[in-house]
Amino acid sequence: MAATDSKKKEKKLTEKQELFCLAYTGETKFNATKAAEIAGYSGDYDAISSTAHENLKKPEIKRRIKELTAQRFKDAGYHVDRVIKEYIDIAFADLTDFYDEHGNLVIKKGEQPTGAIRGIKYRNGQISEILLHDKRDALERLSKLLDMASGKDYKEHDVSKSFADFIKESFLNKEAGNGKYS
Repeated sequence: MAATDSKKKEKKLTEKQELFCLAYTGETKFNATKAAEIAGYSGDYDAISSTAHENLKKPEIKRRIKELTAQRFKDAGYHVDRVIKEYIDIAFADLTDFYDEHGNLVIKKGEQPTGAIRGIKYRNGQISEILLHDKRDALERLSKLLDMASGKDYKEHDVSKSFADFIKESFLNKEAGNGKYS
């Protein structure tokens, strides 16, 4: 079958489905029910929620969401390596990294040297507390992205994919709402 024949077999999205995909990947930040409302689906909350859930199962919608998500990441300058690096920074952050051997802070006021830091509290103009992002959450997300929960090592996956492709696919599958990674 020629490539043009396979394109013909792909279902085209309706206007509402396209609006759903755009709202889902944009304004609603992956909230399917809100995206369905914006796209113009009608009914009570349960009906709209059900329609949204069904939309997320449709291959043509999943494909479009994946395309839009990838484009938004590209437009925003996000790359899979950057996302993974942020999770690694959070998961393996150590408060001792922010102090020298004498116990003095090496962070200057107004500086936030890593994404692992959720916030810095000040008292009397001095840093009084460093708040880190949730390490457990970052480790869980990394393990899901790397499919560690299944007991499989990355090397057991399709070796024709690069590591970056594997992570990107995993992340986009999660974002597309297919439930594979949550």
